[in-house]
Amino acid sequence: MAAFLSLALYTVFIGLDAVYTPQYFLTFLFLRLTVMAAVGVMLLLLNRIKTSHGVMNLALVLALVDAAGIAVMIYILGGFLTSYYQGLNIIVMGMIVLIPLAFRYTIYLYVSTWFMYTIPSVIKYIVGQKAVVVDGLEIEVWRFVVNNLTFLTSIIVVGAIGSSYMESIRRRELRSRLQLEETTGQLKESNEKLKSLDELKTQFFANVNH
Repeated sequence: MAAFLSLALYTVFIGLDAVYTPQYFLTFLFLRLTVMAAVGVMLLLLNRIKTSHGVMNLALVLALVDAAGIAVMIYILGGFLTSYYQGLNIIVMGMIVLIPLAFRYTIYLYVSTWFMYTIPSVIKYIVGQKAVVVDGLEIEVWRFVVNNLTFLTSIIVVGAIGSSYMESIRRRELRSRLQLEETTGQLKESNEKLKSLDELKTQFFANVNH
């Protein structure tokens, strides 16, 4: 489901590229098609993976590929000065909803996503970017840095807390399921013993009567 949603969103946002950044439309189209092709390969591999650990690794790669594609677009558009970083927010929160990644996988994904965004954007900022004029007011670039990093970091923290909470729920459900299976096994064993005793009793009275 996450892979199909990735394909759908990468397709839909082609329209946004045409409106928001027509000068890079062909470049972004190439990037999107490349990511979509990689996701298609992952869908083919998914049918061959038999273990949950393998599926988990593939899910992590899917999220990292999606994030990497968006990170490249962000760098091209000016780093901290573009609102395309919202795409990373979609990935951060979407993975919590669609894929029950283990907490350690979630942390690896979030840290990687944060650095994918921050390092190239910081390089852009250090090289030199002019202040942006909004409604006649000049806004210095460092304010965008603080704003974007604050929002992205906050969403990552919330997502990490949510992932930890969801993992604890899954662990409780697993323990409950194991306890239920153990209790069911014990009841089945007791039932078989009672059935055997009943058969012995029936045979005993039959022999006595005979």
